[in-house]
Amino acid sequence: MVDKKNVVLVTIDSIRYDRCGFAGNETVSTPTFDRMARQGLNFRDAIAPGAATPDSVPVTLTGEFPPMKTDNAYLNEWVQSQSGARQTVAEKFSKRGYTTGAFTANPWASRYFGFDKGFDYFEDFFVETDSNRLFSGAISDDSILVEASRNVHDWVKGQNMFMSWEAFYDDVTNWTDDATKPYFMWLFLVDVHVPYYAGSEYRTQSNLLLLGANLWLFFPKLQSLIAPFDDVLLEAYDNCIRHTDEFLRRLEQDVSDDDTLIAVHGDHGDEFGELGRYGHGGGLSEPLLHVPFFIHNGPNVSVDETVSLQSLPDILLDLATENTEIGEVSSKWSEQMAVSWIEESVSIRTSDWKYIHDTSTDTGELYRVDALAGTEELWKDPPEPLVRGASQLAESAHRDRLEKRRIAEAAEATVEDDTL
Repeated sequence: MVDKKNVVLVTIDSIRYDRCGFAGNETVSTPTFDRMARQGLNFRDAIAPGAATPDSVPVTLTGEFPPMKTDNAYLNEWVQSQSGARQTVAEKFSKRGYTTGAFTANPWASRYFGFDKGFDYFEDFFVETDSNRLFSGAISDDSILVEASRNVHDWVKGQNMFMSWEAFYDDVTNWTDDATKPYFMWLFLVDVHVPYYAGSEYRTQSNLLLLGANLWLFFPKLQSLIAPFDDVLLEAYDNCIRHTDEFLRRLEQDVSDDDTLIAVHGDHGDEFGELGRYGHGGGLSEPLLHVPFFIHNGPNVSVDETVSLQSLPDILLDLATENTEIGEVSSKWSEQMAVSWIEESVSIRTSDWKYIHDTSTDTGELYRVDALAGTEELWKDPPEPLVRGASQLAESAHRDRLEKRRIAEAAEATVEDDTL
């Protein structure tokens, strides 16, 4: 009989692979990241299923892509509908006798959107925050003024997307101290998410400079009037990663033992002027899709093949509850391609190339990719058979999600008819 291991899953919002020390970045010191990745199971070419949290995290936690969003559906309504329709990794662990708990500082991963499904204990801090009362009803409001007001208010208060891990760290350790083993715990950190404002011990820039650079990001109209803050923002971003490295150091010290798997991954990355964009959600570039993913206390294996975060539930369940041999790791979980989405664009990504297809215009572009070097360039004269094959793969992925939407709509219609 296999001894079941405790599992801690740490999701870090907006962290990109190439800014981590173990990926070759010498400008930022991340000793805990580096040691965990090099001594554990390190997926060097892990690809996020989407370039924003609502597109990426539901797939990462269920292992399935949801149906396409209908044209007239609000994003929040669409995300809400997805969590209840698929079995989550928490439910899978629960069925195997695990106690389950979660702590998430990201409102897009709150109980409001159904992410508490499968957890015995779930703390999201979302319903208790002031901005939800001040801006009640505005979650579906596209007003720039409302959004900017909420952001500034939450930043000052240190809540919602601006909550540091230090604000709830004691809650985490108190839960693990009391939890019946084996347990599965999910932690969602937003310290690397904009605004890039690390803890005071980790800031290397003046508060005034950081305020100006982050406000420049919050108000896109300023970006055409004021010179870019690229270097300032990257340094601030790296400082946020260093601050998060301290979280992992403390977590390992306070929670981990030889039987506890600590899985760490980004939900997507951020852009800093690549292709003229900043932040995330606007494309399917390498900085947005290539994320860190490693498992501390797992097999000491470095996997170079492409792996999608869609495989994360199966990977964790295999390592925690099955006899997975080290030699099986690469062949069992590596994939020839990874699929990612943002709005109506789909990416088909391998270790050598990436095809981005716009489903609204039925057009696409092929890119050469050096996965481990983190580079991509438009393929100016690609082989026609490769373009044709990649296009067919993208169209197939699109049809699959459209069919899921058709089935979901038919099911909803049946329920509505039954209630009449």
